Amino acid sequence: MPALTSDPTVTGATLVALAASRSPGGGFAVAADVRRFAGWEFYRVATLHCEVPGAATEHQVVRASALTVEQIRGRTPAAVAMAYLDAHLTQPPYLLATHQAGPLASLIAGCAKQCPALAAARLLDTAELARQLRGTPAQVGLEAYAEQFHVPRASLATVADRAGLTAQLFTSLARQEPPTGADPTGLLERCAPASRLELTARTS
Repeated sequence: MPALTSDPTVTGATLVALAASRSPGGGFAVAADVRRFAGWEFYRVATLHCEVPGAATEHQVVRASALTVEQIRGRTPAAVAMAYLDAHLTQPPYLLATHQAGPLASLIAGCAKQCPALAAARLLDTAELARQLRGTPAQVGLEAYAEQFHVPRASLATVADRAGLTAQLFTSLARQEPPTGADPTGLLERCAPASRLELTARTS
C-alpha cells in the first residue's frame, strides 16, 4: 500500500505545520513551519512566527503585523495572530498539520472570518496519523518525538520549534507505508480532528 508521498492531495499541497500558545499576560503566539514537496522530500520554505504581546496597543500591532486597524479592532489576541499568519498564505492548496489538534482546530473555527485560508485548508492531527501508521497511542505528546529528530526538549518551549518538530514528524510519517491489512482509503480524513469534522458537517 502506498505512502502518503504518493497521494496527490499531499504532494500537490504546501505543508503548514502549526503550533500555538497563549501567554499569561493575554498575548498569543502562533508559528508555522511551511514546507513544499519535491520528489520524495519535503523541504522548508519558511518559518513564520506571529506574536501579539498582551499589553500591545492597536497601533503597535498594526506596525508589527501589517494588518489594518479595522482588521484588529475588537479582536482577541488569538484572532489577530491568526489573521497575521493567514495573510502569508496566498497560494493554496494548503495541508495543515498539528499535534493533538483539537484545541487548534477549535481556534481556527472560532477565528474563521479572520483566517479564511487556514479555515479552508485540510487539517490533520499528527498524533492520530502516528496512531494509524505506527500504533502509537494518540495521547503521546510531541515531546516524545524530540529525540528521534535530534531536537533538544528544552527548545520545545517556543512555538516555532514545536511547529518545526511537527513538520519533521509529518514528513517522516508521510513516507511510511500503512501497516499490512490497514485500509489506506480515507487515511487523511480519519486524521482530521473531531471539531474540524463537525465544522465541515455544519457548513457543507
